[in-house]
Amino acid sequence: MEFEHANQTETAVVFKQPNAVAEANYKGHLITNSSTPTAPNNARRIVKEVNPFPENEPLHLVYEDGGAIWYATSTDQGDIWSPEERISEDWFSIWPCHNPAIAENNDSLHVVWVQDIEGLWYELYYRTKDLATGQWSQQVPIGNDILAPQDPIPQPGVATRYRESSGEYRVWVAIAYEEAGAPQVHTYYRNTRDAINAWEPAGSFAGETPALSGEDDALYIVYAHEGDLYAKEWLWNHDSDGWYYTTNLTEDAPGWDHRNPSLALWGEAATVYGDLAWQLDDFASCECGIESATTKIAHMRFRMAPPPHGSKSGISLFEEN
Repeated sequence: MEFEHANQTETAVVFKQPNAVAEANYKGHLITNSSTPTAPNNARRIVKEVNPFPENEPLHLVYEDGGAIWYATSTDQGDIWSPEERISEDWFSIWPCHNPAIAENNDSLHVVWVQDIEGLWYELYYRTKDLATGQWSQQVPIGNDILAPQDPIPQPGVATRYRESSGEYRVWVAIAYEEAGAPQVHTYYRNTRDAINAWEPAGSFAGETPALSGEDDALYIVYAHEGDLYAKEWLWNHDSDGWYYTTNLTEDAPGWDHRNPSLALWGEAATVYGDLAWQLDDFASCECGIESATTKIAHMRFRMAPPPHGSKSGISLFEEN
């Protein structure tokens, strides 16, 4: 097959052989049929690659469209994006993929998402990209099958953390879904030097919509539970690695429903802080007895440490548009 006038925007198609078939690719550039292609806000869909030249740090994007997960990159701060690359395997046409998340750790990208398997269960998948070679790993599952239906569709998050004492990176994944009538947060990790499918369970606890973030030698997780937001920090403590310092971040704001946290860490060593944004429902009742809710955006800065040495700022509120 060839185009009669290949350099024109409209041209006839010339078939060179009998019974030839033409297949059209309807994927539009940065176009999606999802109303929330880069949502929810508990995890990142865009990350900046860290390199020695800050003015030339590429951006990396993942989003969903047509039941598949797509990847693109930009080297000019987002003005122009590369052609999309589908990174979920091609059975997305019958088993749609949802809620991708991405993290970066200097020399590689890490992407997770969930896939709806015939409406019976969800599977959590992972791929990594070597930024030096541009090569993607195979797609591998993490954890156990998640029974469907789930409302909302499970929303995984991913982060990386550097352990200075051993010089190793770990990739961390968190996902929440309902089990036995109650939402549970499940966490996993793998060392980047290990096999692509060498994932280890890192603990489970009651909660939903977990947000992960790593910076320097720190890793925090924030999650919603019974109307409040809680934080934990992962500590390497020889034979007792685990999540420590469980802290109720919103206990000073009772009567509001706190949900959908988004977390970013910054700083280094012993001075790592977390910036937390989330949705807050302010309930009020009128004289007629009808209760209504006003949704606002809230912000807090906090630092995890052994009690009572942690700290947190007051809550700043912004009206949601």
